[in-house]
Amino acid sequence: MATRGIDMYSVDDLSFSHINPAYENSDDVPQMPLGHLYEDPTKLSEYYARIQRYPTSTPRGPRKKTSEIYEPTGPLGLRTARILGNTGSDTTTETSSSITPHTEPCLNRLVLFLILVVSITALVLVVLLIFGKIGASCGSCSQKELQKSSGSASQEGMPSVSLEPLQRDMARMNNSIFSLQQQLAAKESNISLLTRELASLRKELHTTRQFINSTNSKTLEEHQKTRADLARLWAHSQELWNQANETVSSISTVKEKITQLDEKLSEYTNRTMERIDQIKADMTAGHSQIGQNLIDIRSELNQTMEHSHVVSVQLNRTANILETADESLSSLLLKVNASLSQKLDYVSKMEGPMGPRGYNGSIGPQGLAGAEGHNGTQGIQGPMGVNGSAGVPGPPGAGNLALCQYSMDEGTKVTSGASAHAVVSRVEGSNERFMGVYCSTDRAALVRLETTLNNGLRVFVCQCYGDSTYSSLSSTTKCFIHYWHCPRTS
Repeated sequence: MATRGIDMYSVDDLSFSHINPAYENSDDVPQMPLGHLYEDPTKLSEYYARIQRYPTSTPRGPRKKTSEIYEPTGPLGLRTARILGNTGSDTTTETSSSITPHTEPCLNRLVLFLILVVSITALVLVVLLIFGKIGASCGSCSQKELQKSSGSASQEGMPSVSLEPLQRDMARMNNSIFSLQQQLAAKESNISLLTRELASLRKELHTTRQFINSTNSKTLEEHQKTRADLARLWAHSQELWNQANETVSSISTVKEKITQLDEKLSEYTNRTMERIDQIKADMTAGHSQIGQNLIDIRSELNQTMEHSHVVSVQLNRTANILETADESLSSLLLKVNASLSQKLDYVSKMEGPMGPRGYNGSIGPQGLAGAEGHNGTQGIQGPMGVNGSAGVPGPPGAGNLALCQYSMDEGTKVTSGASAHAVVSRVEGSNERFMGVYCSTDRAALVRLETTLNNGLRVFVCQCYGDSTYSSLSSTTKCFIHYWHCPRTS
């Protein structure tokens, strides 16, 4: 289309624009637009009223060409007549008679129809290729059909149109689509391989994390920063996993996703290898430090063994001292028991003091009230009575130690040794009291006396531990409890 010239003309303040000299005969009268006006049709009535008053200004000459873009409703004369409604005027009759309808050639319509059919066919093929309904072999079929259609058209006598460029373009399009499908298949295989590599990487990271967790607490504190980096790497690998799943579901963005995944995977692999090398170096240093610590612990254990040997010697000496003290205590207890027996005999032969006065008897029931008598005169006070005879002596009191008895109980035998533990216990009755309770053993190194309360009753427990150096006394270990039990009342 020729370049449009835009000018502004004024006829009694009536403005028009969009004048195209290529389609109009407007160069005869330059004072006003004499050609076709591309304006709002409502303004044409006023314009043609002006033309009727000035007939000399009407155009002289036929129209050059009709523009279907600007004239969708027919030639200008017919459209003007419809707008003005003046079908009986001479000017309109001459104008409409001088205009002949324009008929478009059939060849142009056929070309437009073929272009429309080819466009729709290409659109359908592209949609079917996108959804995978047809393959790359459909290009030959379409070419054959096009050849048949072109042959039938030539046989019918219609004008022939060259479709070879279009066929070549469609063949190139089919080849491009086929290569794109091959690339997509290769990318999908790469995605599956990448997924397996990511799974193996996750397993390696999991194994590395378990290995790091199995180290001691000191090594974990020293490598806390490394574990944080591994956690971030785990999070990045999880993101890669999610991105890989999204890439499988969205084929349209597979190229960009695979490129990003390749770059990130190489970067993360390098980081992982660096971290693993660093962890190996740190673990080597940690193993050397642990070995040094084991040597120090071994030396400390040797010193502890020597110290325990010294303590064992001291314990033997203490046991000897305790044995001597036990013998002296036993002799002292025998003397005390003999002295107590003599005193008990002496005390039991002594006459006890007078017992307390007995309780008064209970008051009998009150009798019936008698008749009230008269008050008698007050008598004279009588003399004091004679003292009564002495009462019967009461029973012996609680201090009668002659009723106390000595007893000894022995516990169950246990196998002698450093870990031997023998126990014997005795519960105090509700009507008796234990006095002079002590423990003894035939072989244990340590004897201990404990007392507890169980349901208001006192329990005496003797516990014997260890093995004495005097192992020739007995082949087993037993624990004994010695006590005097006296009645609460006597």
